[in-house]
Amino acid sequence: MIGWAITVQARAELLLTGLAPEMAALVLPQTSLWQQPCDLNRWVVRYQYEQLEQEIIQALQTFGYYSPNINRSVILPQSSEQQLLKRPASQDASSVSQPTESQPQQPAVNDCWRVDVQVILGSPVRVRQMRLSIVPETPVLTHAPPPNLVPGQRFDHQYYEDFKTELERVAVEKGFFDAQFSVHEVLIHPEALAADISLEWSVGERYRFGTVTYSGALLDSDLLDRYLPFAPGDPYDVVSLGAFYQALLSSDYFADVTVDADVDHEVDRAVPVYVTVQPIKPTETQLGLGYSTDVGAKTSISHINKRVNNRGHRLEATLSLGERQSEIGGFYRLPDPHYAGGWTSVYSGIKRINTDTSKTTTSKVGVRQLELLGWNWIMTRYIELVSDDFRVAGADQQSTNLVPGVSFSRAFSDLSRRPRFGYRLGAGVSGTSRAIGSDTDFANVFVNAKLILPLLGTSRLITRGQVAAVISNDFDALPPGNRYFTGGDSKVRGFDFEALGPTDGTGAVIGGNRLLEASIELDQRILADWAIAAFVDAGAATQGDFATKLTSAVGLGVRWYSPIGPVQVDIATPTGGGGFRLHINLGPEL
Repeated sequence: MIGWAITVQARAELLLTGLAPEMAALVLPQTSLWQQPCDLNRWVVRYQYEQLEQEIIQALQTFGYYSPNINRSVILPQSSEQQLLKRPASQDASSVSQPTESQPQQPAVNDCWRVDVQVILGSPVRVRQMRLSIVPETPVLTHAPPPNLVPGQRFDHQYYEDFKTELERVAVEKGFFDAQFSVHEVLIHPEALAADISLEWSVGERYRFGTVTYSGALLDSDLLDRYLPFAPGDPYDVVSLGAFYQALLSSDYFADVTVDADVDHEVDRAVPVYVTVQPIKPTETQLGLGYSTDVGAKTSISHINKRVNNRGHRLEATLSLGERQSEIGGFYRLPDPHYAGGWTSVYSGIKRINTDTSKTTTSKVGVRQLELLGWNWIMTRYIELVSDDFRVAGADQQSTNLVPGVSFSRAFSDLSRRPRFGYRLGAGVSGTSRAIGSDTDFANVFVNAKLILPLLGTSRLITRGQVAAVISNDFDALPPGNRYFTGGDSKVRGFDFEALGPTDGTGAVIGGNRLLEASIELDQRILADWAIAAFVDAGAATQGDFATKLTSAVGLGVRWYSPIGPVQVDIATPTGGGGFRLHINLGPEL
């Protein structure tokens, strides 16, 4: 039989009192006697014990304490000749971090030695003068000393070193690669408890961005240059490099991106930039399944080619089949030649919608252009030829319209499964006229918003609203897509999809030309990916003027934030009376 034994070596005690725990934790490891074994030769113990006072004084100087009073004693094992070395304490020292002075001085273990140290810090050295000069002066590197290094503050060597490190970091980030401290001096005056700091920072000349070279992209360099937030010759800034990296990574062309500024091979202070990318697989086919009580079950298949050619063109075709809504269509997209994120696409498609209020077959072909504006706003311009065959309230009609429009949107969220904060803003206008060959005249305007706010704990407040109007001198000729209805999963829960709106003489809903909608919801997480919600929805679609009284409903719901997206299950009932209605919806919250 073979056995194994592990022996853990006993450690002697070094008890340090009179210091705050965080200070003691930094001072103790700087002493020779810290964590020494019990069987350490007693002559070594005595020798290191003699060094102990000076070691602690040097350690405390880091924190600005240059005149501490230190009282120490050592107790050697009882098994050897009893020896006790002690310095009488000049005054009591309060114990903050280790066992207190009131405890009797006796060996914790009979065969192990122990050292007790009492520290009285005294008054610290404080900053008297702080001189910082930057040569040559440059607004880019204006940097005030931190609050803990201004006159009157306790001088701390670590704060001082951290400040110098911070200056060096800023210099490298801004392209001052030759920056150095021509003067870095701290004069300590222990008798005056004063520290005078002098720093002279010679930063030299700022470097610039040089040429940008791409490797492995399979795309024209002109296309990739659209993502550059800088131009060759611009002042070097690491923030711009980071923005360039993020733009390339989010371009949907690359699986991996490396951006390297080669400072070691600068030419006349121009730093070359090398970009190495790994392209994604350009083609993919996606299958989708979904369900909501508004449109019923839904299945889809899409084929996407994200890189048709080396100019970055994109092609996508989609077929979607559902109980109430089916669609086939696609687009061909061309990147904007001047800036990242912009594109122009040509698209076409056919959509069939069958609801309790209308039946519509819409065919369209159009051109759409997206442009990024300031403050993360997106502007979308389009013009499309739309043909509608529709039935509303038992009447069949057909119209063909050439419709130009523009919309603006902005969205933000923290990108988690259950965002704690986020918003979506939108506004737009579209319309047409018989003067340009359309069958109808109308102008459509809308504004909408949704806001998610964190509350105490893990609660959230979710609000949304919409105001919309269509202006037309022939409302009956308007297709359902240009009329307003409300009710349903994302509008006023508690009512069927598009069940609310003006009616004709037979009671059939025909839609309105004015729309108001609002909702407020309180959401509380109960498990990691589960939450419960309570909500109030209200809305009205009217003809003529906006409604002064909205139809409302209240309800409760359950949320599951699944790996493929949130699943929302609600039960709602109208506040004016009526039965309960179940709403199920799958899709992003923003």
